[in-house]
Amino acid sequence: MTSTYTSNQGIEKPATGDQSGTWGGTVNTNMDIIDRAISGVGALTLTGSTTTLTTTDGTLTDGMYRVLVLGDGGDLGSDNTLTISPNDQDKAYLVYNNLTANRNAIFSQGTGANATVANGATAWIYADGAGSGAAVRIAMLSTEISDQDGDTKIQVEEGGDDDDTIRFDTGGSERMTIASGGTVDVVGDLTAGTLNADGDTSAGDAAAFGYTSVLGAIITGQGSTSDVTLVNDADATVLSIPTGTTNVTIVGDLTVNGVIFDDETLDIYDEGTWSPILRPYSVVFDSITYDSLRYGSYVIIGHLCHFEWAMRTDAITVGSGSGGPNIAGLPVAPLAQSNFYRAFKVYSLSGFAGEFPAQFSIASSNLLGALGYSADTTSGWTATVIADLDTGADKNWCTCVGTYETA
Repeated sequence: MTSTYTSNQGIEKPATGDQSGTWGGTVNTNMDIIDRAISGVGALTLTGSTTTLTTTDGTLTDGMYRVLVLGDGGDLGSDNTLTISPNDQDKAYLVYNNLTANRNAIFSQGTGANATVANGATAWIYADGAGSGAAVRIAMLSTEISDQDGDTKIQVEEGGDDDDTIRFDTGGSERMTIASGGTVDVVGDLTAGTLNADGDTSAGDAAAFGYTSVLGAIITGQGSTSDVTLVNDADATVLSIPTGTTNVTIVGDLTVNGVIFDDETLDIYDEGTWSPILRPYSVVFDSITYDSLRYGSYVIIGHLCHFEWAMRTDAITVGSGSGGPNIAGLPVAPLAQSNFYRAFKVYSLSGFAGEFPAQFSIASSNLLGALGYSADTTSGWTATVIADLDTGADKNWCTCVGTYETA
């Protein structure tokens, strides 16, 4: 009679009465097969892109190992597909993929599903022995925890040997990674109760929230237009910090202790210098020379301009000059109001030929103001005249300071 063999490991079963006096060799081989199937570790050196993992009835073969350690003699140049043969045997293996160059080991038995053991991973796999349509599946993988179809999982070493990155996938897409340095990268929205930062940000951060004991909460960013932008629920900009600056741009009103600053009350800030010009109102002097005691400054906040000027002349050629003396060159015109003048005290220090100016009066919308004086407490304001000016050196020294409303 002919021997038969077990379905999955090919252990020989001699027929009744067979192998009289010779059965000892068969028993020894069977014991070796059983030993290999229970705890045998097979170190397989793969070559090329394909390998056949064969189980031959009654013969010790690689397909009978319980544990498979896959290696190579150098980079295979591609992943390696291991075909479990024959395709009608049920198999279960513990596989360690120790291939170089981040190559995968792909197990197949028929036209059904294949099981891929990633480089560096250890996995329990099983083949269903269903013939031509046989499939191989992963029962457990050392580098990942996954759902039934493998599209939702937690895995490590996906990026190769010693990748040191934990990856989280859902629905077949990577959603979050934790790198070896502790950096967490999330794709999509992150919802949390409270986010407590415990470290500083750095200048190279695209968008970061940090904390130090000195500065407290820190927001760092960098964009082509703004480094930091605060938007409302309609995605409209509320506040921004232009790129690379310490300026803050506020859109809309600003309320401070109940006081509202809007585009009517605080729409501009400016400061600078200007040069006061002494000139007759109608026709300017033929020439005028100033000495070093000539300057002007201003600060504009919202619709208020605070100004200051001082002046002294070294020479005046009156020529065809006509009209009352004025100071021109103001940085911004006052608010236009019909028949309305802004009057400011003038401090005349020395050097006038006649009346000393005591008042500087600016008419609506003008960039110059007239110099005048009052003869006594009962007289009205009188404009100075050219003859009140001295044409010599170190003359006509006066100064003025004030604040007026702008347009």
